[in-house]
Amino acid sequence: MLKYCYIFIILIQLVNISNSYSSSNINTNINTDVNTNTTTSNTTANQLQINALQALYNSTQGINWNWKSISKGMIWDFNDTNTTTPCLWQGILCNSTIIGDEDSITSIELNNYNMFGEIPNIFHNLPNLTTLIFDNNQLYGTLPTSICTLIALQEFSITNNNITGNINIFLNTKNNTGGNAILTLNQIRKLAFDFNQLNGTVPSILGQLTTLTTLTMQYNELSGSIPIGYNSLTNIIYLYINDNSLTGSIPTDLFQYMSDLMFINIASNSITGGLPILDMKSCYGIYLSHNMFTGTIPSSWNNLE
Repeated sequence: MLKYCYIFIILIQLVNISNSYSSSNINTNINTDVNTNTTTSNTTANQLQINALQALYNSTQGINWNWKSISKGMIWDFNDTNTTTPCLWQGILCNSTIIGDEDSITSIELNNYNMFGEIPNIFHNLPNLTTLIFDNNQLYGTLPTSICTLIALQEFSITNNNITGNINIFLNTKNNTGGNAILTLNQIRKLAFDFNQLNGTVPSILGQLTTLTTLTMQYNELSGSIPIGYNSLTNIIYLYINDNSLTGSIPTDLFQYMSDLMFINIASNSITGGLPILDMKSCYGIYLSHNMFTGTIPSSWNNLE
């Protein structure tokens, strides 16, 4: 009888060992699958970023770009098989604090790089961008609508190029839910469109971007009047809409809530009517020349220091 008990105990132990081995195998397989999926996902996202940069490079004649010194980073090289990340390239910054996505591009700054051509619509593959600067190049064509979908964007500047098209078409880009994509940019601080050939009326929708501190659209072909809603830009510091074809009068309460305003330039338009009431204690520069104002200067202007 004891013999059979002994054999039975051994069989139970063997079954337990077998079950333990199977569970270990399953857990190992699960962990391997999770790690593999995570690695694959990161690799795919990184490749999409590189593809987007290559499209930008090709579309703007990257072969003729003016590269800076090596201290500014490496020259973009899409033929280098050892390149696994663009984070060391010139004009590119990545955010190492994004867990699991350390190579995520957060900034593209290509100021004065001799870029020539149209900007491709590739920014949906760069979803973590906070800064996008293309100043002082030779870019032309319309603005790609995918820029408006960059919900983390804080600064977009494309001054001194040859960008054309109706600015309102660009700003009224719809998102997946059918709403205005630009209104999801709740971290945006700076929008600069100066020295281009943008047309259309002054965009009223920008008055809803209350986080803006800098809004500059000078030297374009904008028309119409200054929207009433701009008095909601309570954090604005720099507002430049000079040298366009603006008409109508300045909303009387335009500056009523702009307590931080330091510089405003509305010069060289065709604005009529009286001067607005000021509700600020100090301002470094107010430029209103070359318009068609009438009437007297409001007493509130005497409060400026």
